[in-house]
Amino acid sequence: MWQYTLEDNLIDIIKQYVSEGGSLVTAMTSWIADVNWDFYGNRLTRDAGMIWLSKYTFATSPNGNLNTSTALLVDTHSDLVIQNVITILTNPEVEFPGSYNQLGGIIKNTLQHLPHDRIGELAALKNAISNFTAIIPSKENPVAWTPYNKFQVDTEFSLWAYVFDPQEVTAHPSSAIFPGAVNSTERVQTVAEISIRYRQFHTGLKIHGEDGPWGKFEKPEPNLQAVEGYSSHWYSTGSYAPPGTLVTVGLWAASNISAFTNFWCLIYYIESFWWIDLHFKRRLGRGYSDFECNVTGSVVSPSFFKGTTSVQEWRDTIRHFGAPWSEFVGERVVLSVPADVARTVEDPFEILVFWDDVINSISDFAGVVRSENYQRFVFDADIGGGYMHSGFPIMALLGSAGNSVNLTIMRQNVGNNWGFFHELGHNHQWNEWTFEGGTEVTCNIFSMYVMNQFLGHPMPDTRPHVLLPDNLRRYITQYISDGINYPNFQRDYDRALIFYYQLERIFGWAAYKEVFQRYRNLPGDELPWNDDDKRDTWLIIFSTVVQRNIAELMKSWGIPVSAAAEDQVAHLPDSGFTIYSLLE
Repeated sequence: MWQYTLEDNLIDIIKQYVSEGGSLVTAMTSWIADVNWDFYGNRLTRDAGMIWLSKYTFATSPNGNLNTSTALLVDTHSDLVIQNVITILTNPEVEFPGSYNQLGGIIKNTLQHLPHDRIGELAALKNAISNFTAIIPSKENPVAWTPYNKFQVDTEFSLWAYVFDPQEVTAHPSSAIFPGAVNSTERVQTVAEISIRYRQFHTGLKIHGEDGPWGKFEKPEPNLQAVEGYSSHWYSTGSYAPPGTLVTVGLWAASNISAFTNFWCLIYYIESFWWIDLHFKRRLGRGYSDFECNVTGSVVSPSFFKGTTSVQEWRDTIRHFGAPWSEFVGERVVLSVPADVARTVEDPFEILVFWDDVINSISDFAGVVRSENYQRFVFDADIGGGYMHSGFPIMALLGSAGNSVNLTIMRQNVGNNWGFFHELGHNHQWNEWTFEGGTEVTCNIFSMYVMNQFLGHPMPDTRPHVLLPDNLRRYITQYISDGINYPNFQRDYDRALIFYYQLERIFGWAAYKEVFQRYRNLPGDELPWNDDDKRDTWLIIFSTVVQRNIAELMKSWGIPVSAAAEDQVAHLPDSGFTIYSLLE
């Protein structure tokens, strides 16, 4: 099927052909960027009542096939689903069957992808929503997962997001609990001046860095200018959109609204059902472009911009602004924290100097250009997984927000800061030098580096429960007792980390820095893609950098390498170390 290449005038020709009895067979990958705008297939099939979704199809039958029964077709037909939903909402005595827990998802996809004038009973569905009793989640009263609750959340949010006009939207009752009430009635106009780094070029959209293995995706237009992105870059405005408030944003480019990306609070449309902390997202590349955006109807958030806001302004005025959410915006980092936490900070400039220096330190170590390394932390009541998770933004639970702006805690080594550096490590680790099962291991190379080189803690103190002498001996002794082999090496993250700790103790951090750079300099077709190649490549590159053969060291840890890889470093003198050296 076509993503970008189908000429517009062919749409009507194909429609006419099919309407006259012609056959059409079509298929497309499920990761198409936007099925509404980028995918021509939906412009063909909508009139037939069918839509394509940017989702994978999984087996629905025990034998691994799809269930193609007519009963399933009835259960997923959008018009029939809407009628069922109206019946449920307008007849409270009707028992909600568990098999209907898919209704909310069908409603969402229908409202998102089909023209609303083609959806029957839409007006009745809008009226029926008033029969919902608001779900108000809180720490004290969490919402239980039930088929009905899932159905209500999906249906209610979809209607507010895709159907109601902005003027019809009201604040959800739960917004007063989280993210909190807005203690300000003044609505303002904010003008944000934003400088975007980008590269312009012609006749091709690079989709994997400078010379990545995926090459170019060629678009047919011969003189099309595009924006070449390297990483997501969000721009804070210092504005906050109160729940239920109509906020107008004027700008020339498509933007991402809000700091949050987790599913549970995905109400980011300008007609704010919950809330919006206003950010604008563009692609970060090389070169510069400036533009202005105008935000009207928001309130000013208690935010601090390094290099623009003075500490005195913060103390006297800004931190007392009534929005419940704050941002500390540095050159390399943004911290999105509850305003109650932010107001306890006397010197945000000092906080941002610390975090900017952390990111710059990691950039230099990882071989990343400082100006292209921009990190964001967002603290939320509920996140996609774990206590924290990596990505852009790095997400963490609210309990960590206070630690992020407490330099006494961030500079210590008792564990309350490790998670921040751990997630930053995830954002900088490479799969190509991470052995199978080691995703939660090699990220901690960066944790140890920051703790040791930036914060100045002795290496054993960077992970004291593992690396202090008695603890280290216990880990090694236990590994020997369990049996030194690759599965046992992979099984314990802290055990595996000791291998990388030992490499630093022998060869120093400079060796790691050069190793990372060597990987960055490898052509795409020379990067390792399977675990055997990863181990061999690590042996060859690390040995070459330090001019010592680490094959025996790796094998003593139970890390297998091939004879061919050993041959490539056989001319180098042996490192003279094994796992048993740690017991001496």
